[in-house]
Amino acid sequence: MSSGDDESEFGECPLCKTQVPVHEFFPEGDGRFTSFHCERCGDFGADKQCILALRGSEPQPDLSGLAREMTERGEKLRLTYTNMGEARKLAPITITEKARRLLRSIARKSQFPGRTIELVPQRDYPLVFGRNDDELIFFLNHLEELGWLKQEADTGSTSCMITARGWTEIEADKTANTESDKAFVAMWFDPSMIDAYEQGIKPAIEVEASVT
Repeated sequence: MSSGDDESEFGECPLCKTQVPVHEFFPEGDGRFTSFHCERCGDFGADKQCILALRGSEPQPDLSGLAREMTERGEKLRLTYTNMGEARKLAPITITEKARRLLRSIARKSQFPGRTIELVPQRDYPLVFGRNDDELIFFLNHLEELGWLKQEADTGSTSCMITARGWTEIEADKTANTESDKAFVAMWFDPSMIDAYEQGIKPAIEVEASVT
């Protein structure tokens, strides 16, 4: 819920460092969040301490990728100074992990086999938790080399279609995750940790556990 005027102002996205529409909102109690609507990172919220901690820093590809992934799943990441560390742990690190997360993202956009979708590398590189468009292009080429994707690059965009082998890989991942769909969270019993769990740890677990 927006506080006061519904018109958004512009400010710096704390994750990718571009100018984006922002407004303040109060999700519950007296907690104040700033809502960011970013073409690259998606829609997410951050509290004041989190924004101050990230001010003047380099772009944050791990958090940017997680925010974009959750947005495309119809969810909204709420970053706080308390939960940033836990959120970072959900970002893929290895080539294999990044490739599979990108494949899942393309599958969500495709919705069904045989559909071609358009990616704009300068906008969509957070889908691979990348630092720039070159990294997205690298992973698209990697998926094509694996036989999971067909692509055709044009000026400023790339047409992508998941192959039958790619959809089979997605189904195999889904089966593996279904067989291991429980997570154990160890945390101390303190009221201050409720916010960290509800706004950071729980949504991040749900993102990691789901394939489509």
